[in-house]
Amino acid sequence: MSDIPSIEDKLLALKASYISSLPEKFDAISQLWQGCKEHGSFADNSLESCLHKLAGSAGMYDEAELGEICRSLELMLTDFSPPFNAAFSSEVDNKLLSLENAIDHLVNK
Repeated sequence: MSDIPSIEDKLLALKASYISSLPEKFDAISQLWQGCKEHGSFADNSLESCLHKLAGSAGMYDEAELGEICRSLELMLTDFSPPFNAAFSSEVDNKLLSLENAIDHLVNK
C-alpha cells in the first residue's frame, strides 16, 4: 500500500479545512453586518462580497444549504435601499442566525 494520499483523501482534507474556516468567515460577516447597523447603511459592498464568496465556495464543496442561505442574504442586502428599519434588520439577523446554525452543524458533524 502506498503512503501517497489519493485524490479522494486530498479532497476530503480540503473540505475539512474549508469547514474549519467557516466560523471565522461567519465572524467576519457578522462584524460587517454590525458595522452596517451602527451606521444605518452600507459603507461599501464588503458584506455582499463576503456572502457572495461564501455562497460560491459552498457550491464548490457541495454544501448547498450553506450556499442558499448566503445567496438569499446577498440578494436581500443588494435589493434593499438604506436606511435600515427594524423589520429589515430583524430579517437579516434571523438569516444570519440560520447561517450560523448551518455552519455549526457542518463544523460539529
